[in-house]
Amino acid sequence: FVCCGQEYINSSTSLCCVGHDGHPTVHPAGNATVTLQCCGSKVIHQEEECCNGIGFDPQRHVCADRSTPGLLIQPQCLQGAVCPIAAASTAYCGSCDLDPSMTACTWLLSPHTQPDTPYSPSLNSSHDTDVSDLQKNTTKNNNAYKVADTSSHTHSENLQFAGSLCPSHEEVVYSGDANRFSYTDSDLEPFTTYEYRVRGWNSFGRGSSDITIVTTDEDRPWGVAPPHWSRLGDRDNIIQLNWQAPARPNGYITHYIILRDGQERYRGDEHSFTDVGGIRPFQEYSYQLRVCNQAGCTDSTQV
Repeated sequence: FVCCGQEYINSSTSLCCVGHDGHPTVHPAGNATVTLQCCGSKVIHQEEECCNGIGFDPQRHVCADRSTPGLLIQPQCLQGAVCPIAAASTAYCGSCDLDPSMTACTWLLSPHTQPDTPYSPSLNSSHDTDVSDLQKNTTKNNNAYKVADTSSHTHSENLQFAGSLCPSHEEVVYSGDANRFSYTDSDLEPFTTYEYRVRGWNSFGRGSSDITIVTTDEDRPWGVAPPHWSRLGDRDNIIQLNWQAPARPNGYITHYIILRDGQERYRGDEHSFTDVGGIRPFQEYSYQLRVCNQAGCTDSTQV
């Protein structure tokens, strides 16, 4: 008998399989236990090999759970796909047709990582579904691909990263006729770096352009919270103010301004200010934070 999470199981009749998330799963198998093995949280036959929770025959298939040469990908980021043995030379990063001489897997450190969301382990390579759909629809076309690097500029102050370091996947923003040579991408985030490339197909196969890097312009800060105030000890004529950086700086913050009753009391790059000028006991004052970057300023609500 062995422990499997919160359960005590008979290892002769059950298998305890642990997935990438660390959670165990009990699989009752009776006398067939000796012919089975764990593959993540799933069960496969002993003669099979494991590929992202899927069993496969290594004589007929390969697992695309490896990164392109020159880059190591963390195990929790690998999302392998089972590919025909004939595609062994292009089975990389969850894709069965990734040419390592033309395309590479990369990863981005993003503040919006969500561990529960499945990742495509390839940046600079297309999803299997995207590629197959395009090849079914036409044999000659042009496609534009986009990748957003949200770590380069957004949240430039006190950025706290959550989750794991995994790849960001590529997005097809345009697919159309080969005679069109322009496309306008809209709905972009301010002060964010995007990478674009063009991929084309003809009857001999596909080819990709080099990556073009574009950074969008700054915008006024978003998500400016009002300052927090407090008294300094028992003093009624001193007010201490503290504040945080905006939720979205949308650029490099140049300075902060504290307004009291609409009048400027502080200007600088600190996150605190002690107001000692003209404060009278039993008087009501309103304070407001103004945050500025090169694109302009945004005011918080009053407190």
